[in-house]
Amino acid sequence: MCIAILWLLTMSSAMSLSAAPKVRCESHIYSIVDSDTLRLDHYTSAKCAKGGMRPALIFMFGGGFKGGSRSAEQYGDFFSWLAMEGVDLFSIDYRLGLKGLTQESISSPEDFVAKLGGAVQMAVEDLYRSTAYIVESAKEWGIDPNRVFVAGSSAGAISVLQGEYLRVNRSPLAALLPEGFEY
Repeated sequence: MCIAILWLLTMSSAMSLSAAPKVRCESHIYSIVDSDTLRLDHYTSAKCAKGGMRPALIFMFGGGFKGGSRSAEQYGDFFSWLAMEGVDLFSIDYRLGLKGLTQESISSPEDFVAKLGGAVQMAVEDLYRSTAYIVESAKEWGIDPNRVFVAGSSAGAISVLQGEYLRVNRSPLAALLPEGFEY
């Protein structure tokens, strides 16, 4: 299958705003981890919903593991364009492991590396949980579970790449994915 798709933000400036009204977006809770309720936004086109099984793209936003949003305006044209092209788009929340981190809370460069590693690990866990949720709902949504791809921007791209690395190297964390699943 596909390893990881990296998307450059410059693509969004070339997309047409005229596609937006024909796209619908539904939000779903895909996981609750401790006190965090994780949601995803499912973008699809009514025009494309009548065909056969569609491919899907799971998107992770950027923000340095400190901020960002699954519904950030900067991604809207890209999401609409993909939906109009027949790809169901899922923009997911993920836990921000560096949120609230301050210079004073970092004791050394090694401490920062450890905190960054923990933030990436949390984001990958959430990517895997969202993937399982989407694959479990694939039939209901008309999605081909063999054509699910991932992409991200900045911190999201790092998470996507780390998720693929852990999956192909059979990390125990990959057990969160549906059995036999490959991006």
